[in-house]
Amino acid sequence: MARDTDREGAEEAAQLHRDRYARAEEIYLSEVAPHSVADVIIDNTDLDSPTVVRQSGR
Repeated sequence: MARDTDREGAEEAAQLHRDRYARAEEIYLSEVAPHSVADVIIDNTDLDSPTVVRQSGR
């Protein structure tokens, strides 16, 4: 969002991400369900300490 903030301003960038990118991600997650076919899922909530949430046995 930082790159858009510089170009669009803080409020506009937040709206852009909320209305366009977040909605597109919701559609992708519901239509594709990538978590159900992923070989590995990594939790990046803490960028300094990512953790493997699930790893398939394939």
